[in-house]
Amino acid sequence: MGFSIKEGYHDKKQIPLWIVQLSGRVERATFMELKTKAKLLGGWYSSFKKSDAGFQFTAAEDAEKFTSLLSGDADRSDTLERSKERKQMTAAERLEDLADDLYKRAEETIQQSKESLQNTARRADMQAGVRGRAYADQALSHTLVSISDALASGEAKYLDGIRHKTHVEILQSVLYRAKWAHIRSIKQGDSESIYDYRSRVDAEDGRAPNLSDVRFAEYPYPSVYKRHLQEAVAKCSASKGAKMASAQMAKRIAKEAEYVEFTEPHDIVRLTDFLGRAKAAGYDTTWLESSAIDYNRLKRAQIDTIHELRSALRELIPHIGQARGDDAVELAERELIGKKLVGFFPTPKPIIRQMMELADIHDNHRVLEPSAGKGDILDCIRDAHPNAHRHGLELYRCLQDVLVAKGHEVEFADFLVHQGRYDRILMNPPFEKGQDIEHVMHAYELLQPGGKLVAIMGEGAFFRGDKQATAFREWMQEIGAENKQLPEDAFKGIDSFRHTGVRTRLLTIEKPLRLFE
Repeated sequence: MGFSIKEGYHDKKQIPLWIVQLSGRVERATFMELKTKAKLLGGWYSSFKKSDAGFQFTAAEDAEKFTSLLSGDADRSDTLERSKERKQMTAAERLEDLADDLYKRAEETIQQSKESLQNTARRADMQAGVRGRAYADQALSHTLVSISDALASGEAKYLDGIRHKTHVEILQSVLYRAKWAHIRSIKQGDSESIYDYRSRVDAEDGRAPNLSDVRFAEYPYPSVYKRHLQEAVAKCSASKGAKMASAQMAKRIAKEAEYVEFTEPHDIVRLTDFLGRAKAAGYDTTWLESSAIDYNRLKRAQIDTIHELRSALRELIPHIGQARGDDAVELAERELIGKKLVGFFPTPKPIIRQMMELADIHDNHRVLEPSAGKGDILDCIRDAHPNAHRHGLELYRCLQDVLVAKGHEVEFADFLVHQGRYDRILMNPPFEKGQDIEHVMHAYELLQPGGKLVAIMGEGAFFRGDKQATAFREWMQEIGAENKQLPEDAFKGIDSFRHTGVRTRLLTIEKPLRLFE
């Protein structure tokens, strides 16, 4: 059956088309079968324009998949099966070699790190982070070996497109986000006590991702900050080769909210085309292109739909390797019990969950935790937003063991002299002698315009009559800060690592955007 592919354009939808045209007529039964298969690939048949009559698709790859049916590949099942087996064996061998190399390099890194000179605080901090990454690589290597075995035996179905470790990393990232969404969905039962409810939620929080999380997984379509797209459009609207693409993108995002999500194939093609033209015009598209990294990796792994993604996650879970260090975390935390650390009251998980909801963190945000403690807030940020750029500060070096065991890279320094710029800051500062006021006001200075700060504060800052507290309340009113009182037992329940009866509040501050001329 002869055919050809031509490019067309849908005038009403204003999107490009790829049209598969047959060289001759076919029987009605064959034609209806082809229409059905085209529909399954997201296409349709149209003869509205005689010159463009044919099976139409909004993505070139879908048109190419359709043509494989026309070329007779479907009838050569034995040949295709042997070819598939050879490809899977080659892929399995490649993954196994990749895993072996990854494990060996990680082991060498760990050994070199342990033997390296660590006689200064900075060197010790750097090597702790190096070892944390190496332990994670070893766990990933175990996962890759398990998947390669499934490929070699022909048992892999939805994971048969896995070729690189980045394909596994994005699947694990999606799975952790699904687990977090699952936990957020848990509601307190009508007859369930607060104690039982918190215990149930914490049990979920502490477990590894499992099959119950999969239904909460979402396909990582490109999502772009609208203001960044507007800036790109403004810069490229007069550039040769990018004028039409800029006008189309401006029209596309005009009625969107703060973030623009691209979910339709033709929409993603339009975004890719615009970014390509903007880049050719000299505009730096690095951050914009990063929004499609996860999407592109899944596509290259041949995981094209939400149904395929969730099936792939179900298939992946039994293969996931466990990182060394889980027991080390418990041991390191146990060492902290009874130590007298002024102002050290780790944040209970129920409060962290409230802070995460208020913070509204997005991928690629720079997020600061200025009093890292034993890393509880950093844990939640990493689990819920693995693509966010985390940075932690901690004053007490004796907390290093637990932070290293959790795989966090933390700078041991005084936050009040720290400088930087962040999109989100989540903090539980020390309360003694008005330190929480100092920490919050300094944190506000580090926020990017449009950034958000969520902080736990002592009750005293909201009613004391001294100059510092009075000035702080006036400042809060001036910038439009919001606060709510936390329960009296917020730091006294089973969730609290160290108990205190100090009353606390949760403060939320949004920094206004600068006005650009």
